[in-house]
Amino acid sequence: MKTCILSASRTLDGVPVYLSPAQEWIEDFQGAYVFQEREELDAAIGRARAMEDRLCEPFQILVKTEDGVLRATQGKWAMRAEGAAKMLTSLGYENIGSDDHVSV
Repeated sequence: MKTCILSASRTLDGVPVYLSPAQEWIEDFQGAYVFQEREELDAAIGRARAMEDRLCEPFQILVKTEDGVLRATQGKWAMRAEGAAKMLTSLGYENIGSDDHVSV
């Protein structure tokens, strides 16, 4: 099995979250738990699906570690992990502040 992390969207606000080593759902991509075993990942997906009042559509993201930094190896998931402001800036929107506010 290739290394991966588990992600989902919070039901309340749609924010992407990642399963941490402490089995908590966090917004920090770099804090995500990296799965090495298929059985462990499948069990975590099952637990996440049972939390549909708080999470929706859990899925795996293939990752690799480069220079101690966790990186998604799939296109749109790589952008998602960078955050909304960086993604919108790459699409031509102007980042006008340090508070992740992006204007057109």
